[in-house]
Amino acid sequence: MTWGLLSRFYPVLALLIASACSADLDAQQAKLDNFVAGNQIGSSNDYWLEMFNLAGEWERVALIYGYFEDYSGCSDIADALMKEYSREYRCIPAN
Repeated sequence: MTWGLLSRFYPVLALLIASACSADLDAQQAKLDNFVAGNQIGSSNDYWLEMFNLAGEWERVALIYGYFEDYSGCSDIADALMKEYSREYRCIPAN
């Protein structure tokens, strides 16, 4: 193969690698979600801290547990992050 012909395949190869990584990350996220949903830590529900990202989607950034009341702890963290970074954060039940 010549360099010109080979260089045409690089974008396709990069796309295949990226899609394989994405599927793997999705599978890992699903495993984590299932584990957390079935394994509450402490006496109150655990919470996901989510950030509204630049793509216009809610993205999980942290799992909050270990507080006497986990929602209050998560809300405090979300409020502090909103003040510091001027982005939208929220807390949703993890289990």
